[in-house]
Amino acid sequence: MRFPRLRPPSPALAIAVLALVVALGGSAYAVSQINGSTIKRRSIPGDRIRNNALTGAQINEARLGRVNEAKNATNSKFALRASAADSAGNALNAGSALNAGSARSADTLAGSPPSAFQGRIRWAVFNASGTVVDQSGGIASPAVHTGGSSTYVIDFGADLSHKALLVTPNGPTAQPVSAQVNDSTHAQVTVGSSGGAFYIAVLG
Repeated sequence: MRFPRLRPPSPALAIAVLALVVALGGSAYAVSQINGSTIKRRSIPGDRIRNNALTGAQINEARLGRVNEAKNATNSKFALRASAADSAGNALNAGSALNAGSARSADTLAGSPPSAFQGRIRWAVFNASGTVVDQSGGIASPAVHTGGSSTYVIDFGADLSHKALLVTPNGPTAQPVSAQVNDSTHAQVTVGSSGGAFYIAVLG
């Protein structure tokens, strides 16, 4: 039995196989040799980095500098403006911060403490019989008539000292109305000559 005679490879085939071996070996060499020390500083542009590829593990947050505006940051310690931050330690303006340790606009208003501004307003609407129709809370009903049907004494249940009284007639028929403080918790209201519905508020 005669076996077929193998022909030697042609020069072209030998050169092609050699080129393939060199190419594969060169790629493997490149992969094994390229590292951080072989990449030139500042040579990789931003458009060569895949979107959302960098995470906190690759970024040193402490070296990012001050953020001009962190609208919904969880923690914006040095932000100029943190409108809804949970914690704004040293923010210049912390609009809705839950915790604003050193914020200029959170502890005071125009340099004044909260006690320097208007306190709670207590108010009530009375009908002609002296019964409360509506109120802010804590005001006794009905009012007590004294000295005739046009005078009402109202128990506010709170200190009226150094407070302002605002009273107006309430209804289609406007009548002269006045108010004064009787004692620390009572105010007296006079409506016309026969009484009528009115609105009263204590300011301060």
